[in-house]
Amino acid sequence: MAASKIVQELGTQVELEYLSSQRYLRLSRWCANRSMDGLSCFLQTQAQESITLITLVFNYLKRIDNSPAECHASLQDWRCFSVDELFEQTLLDLRIRLAHLSHLSRLTRDTGDFATLAFIQKLFGLYRLERERLMATQKQFEHTIKPQTASPDYTHTKLCEPV
Repeated sequence: MAASKIVQELGTQVELEYLSSQRYLRLSRWCANRSMDGLSCFLQTQAQESITLITLVFNYLKRIDNSPAECHASLQDWRCFSVDELFEQTLLDLRIRLAHLSHLSRLTRDTGDFATLAFIQKLFGLYRLERERLMATQKQFEHTIKPQTASPDYTHTKLCEPV
């Protein structure tokens, strides 16, 4: 069985994923409201990927005989930002989740929990794929969608209304 600290940190990772999925869904709704259907669909897919990661961690915790903790995370201080910043914010969010996963990786290595370390390595692979998708979509947006917009100030359009 994994040490309680590791289980606690896996719970924190679940909360980070939950927040990420909620951010993706809010951004998707904003894009859909502005007829950016392709970007909206992409963001919905990213939200689903976060839920898939949560499920993987829950299943792992059950497999090592631990009950997943209840998630109490909630989005706070949602701020408005431009379309360009959408990609910056999603990449920042990914870096935060990766930093926590790196911390968890060191913790499992230090405690000799190599089964959990192997599981975390699998998660790193999924995050790498998420980063690649984000970067490819950003590049596609910059080269195809953005130049075709009617307004030259499109990138300064606010993405979300204050909550």
